[in-house]
Amino acid sequence: MKLKHSEIKCVLKQIAEGLKYLHERRILHRDIKPPNILWYDKGMVKITDFNHAIEMDKLIENKYKGICGTPWFKAPEILLDMQY
Repeated sequence: MKLKHSEIKCVLKQIAEGLKYLHERRILHRDIKPPNILWYDKGMVKITDFNHAIEMDKLIENKYKGICGTPWFKAPEILLDMQY
């Protein structure tokens, strides 16, 4: 299934809005990847799989470190066990 540019922009905007919503509530998902984004018939998307999610206050206690997420989708900071 090939998507139009307008559809891709719509999906990415919804994902960004979902992450913004979480971050405003001081929650980090920490495992964003295509399988964790569900697409509904009308073009609406939802973020799923919060197994690695954590409250930012708990990260501060752990000095923003810790290995989590799916290897092929990890940020460089996590792969290098750096603070994030």
